[in-house]
Amino acid sequence: MPPVLLMLLLAALWGASFLFMRVAAPVLGPVWLIGLRVLVASLFLLAVAAGTRRALQRPNARHYLVLGLFNTGLPFLCYGFAALSLPASMMAILNATAPIWGVLIGWLWLGQRPGASVVAGLMLGIVGVAVLVGGGRFDVAALPAVAACLMATLSYAIASHYSKRYAQGLTAFEAAHGSMWGAVLWMALPT
Repeated sequence: MPPVLLMLLLAALWGASFLFMRVAAPVLGPVWLIGLRVLVASLFLLAVAAGTRRALQRPNARHYLVLGLFNTGLPFLCYGFAALSLPASMMAILNATAPIWGVLIGWLWLGQRPGASVVAGLMLGIVGVAVLVGGGRFDVAALPAVAACLMATLSYAIASHYSKRYAQGLTAFEAAHGSMWGAVLWMALPT
């Protein structure tokens, strides 16, 4: 399959998750929805791991828990709560703030000072998100849901920098699989 088609398929799958959350969150509630989502994903990845003989490594359990919280459990839960009141399209647009948070977290936490072109790109991104979200027609009652989406993308940025700094030895599959099980553990009590 050509790379362009793969990217379009990936974008469609990623974007569809916001639509599915918007439909399912009012029915199941955000906590149950996300608890079930991470459990099903974990079981699927367990089957893939068994089929490919890629087991999770016990010494990496701390990384799985940290990534499970910041890369999976917390952001999914934030989007689940936002899905109770925001349209899926707005959640998807707010998801575009992840790179903005990534640069800010890299600068504040790791001292990665952004260059002028990065700052200009961030400013353009902030303006673009603001315009797409609605500019002057913004409903103040939506602020908690918007804040939840922003907390989700901030959480993604924390997870990304954590992975680069502390969990470099994890393969992409191990990080995804381990973070799902970490999220299952984090979601067990509230679920």
